[in-house]
Amino acid sequence: MPVRCIAPGHTPDHHFRKIHKTGHSKYFLLSLFLLIVFQGSFGAGFSSTKLKDTLSPSLNDYKLNREQFYETYGKDDSSRALIGFYFHKRNNAKKMTFVGAGLAITLVVIGGLVIANNSTVPGTVDSYGAVFGLFFLSICFYGSLALMTVGIVRWIILSRKKLMRLLEDYFAGKSIPMNISKSKLFNQWLKEEKNRHLHQ
Repeated sequence: MPVRCIAPGHTPDHHFRKIHKTGHSKYFLLSLFLLIVFQGSFGAGFSSTKLKDTLSPSLNDYKLNREQFYETYGKDDSSRALIGFYFHKRNNAKKMTFVGAGLAITLVVIGGLVIANNSTVPGTVDSYGAVFGLFFLSICFYGSLALMTVGIVRWIILSRKKLMRLLEDYFAGKSIPMNISKSKLFNQWLKEEKNRHLHQ
């Protein structure tokens, strides 16, 4: 039977203590790591909540309607004219979007009725007049989609967030962009604001 040789000073009890000590070190390091991760996650969550609370007032400014913009940022004729100009263009884009969507839905319904009334086999049309009518409706349908798309794009471009940036730049001493200040609509709003002051 083989006999295990144990070097002097390395008794079985010594080996057990060494392994036991190493296990404690690993558990200690693992616990320390988990504690650091937990503290980091808690700190990040607290920071993000604090940051969110700090930004909340400015984020709410983007939800103001026209009258609230006038009350908060309409400090002179030019700023009020810019707000009026911007919301006028924004409302036009909104109307264009809804008109385009409404036309598209209406044309689809009319096309369906034309097909239903001029076909004996589903998916076919029996008369040349109905074919011509469907062709015309198709052109109008794609036109309404184009109108809706242009309206959506303008609506997105004319965001209240962009208006906020323009007003901040104006109050910081920058001039109103030339494509706005030279437009006929802006000058019309500016003239109305000056006339309003004269009659107050």
